[in-house]
Amino acid sequence: MNEWVSLVQTFGVAVTILLFMGAGSWKVAPWIGSTVIQPIVERYLKLLDALIASVLKQAEVLERLGHTMEAMGKVAGESSGALSRLHQRMSELDCIVRKDSGEEKR
Repeated sequence: MNEWVSLVQTFGVAVTILLFMGAGSWKVAPWIGSTVIQPIVERYLKLLDALIASVLKQAEVLERLGHTMEAMGKVAGESSGALSRLHQRMSELDCIVRKDSGEEKR
């Protein structure tokens, strides 16, 4: 106890309080690190792992969607060609029917 009193007499009250706070912080820092900071870091790393997995899954789904859209485009192109041929054939048949019935094309 005499050591603390001589410390206060030598350096003053403010410096002694500062030394007590420094010593207390030095003792509390490992506890804060293991109890507060380490769980936060672990949760953050789990969040990053989940985000990476989510992004990879989204990339896979988008790739499948792209393949599906390409296939649909091919089918639509084929359907469009068939539809235009059908329309042309219907026009030809319409002309033949009108010719046979004597109607003029408007």
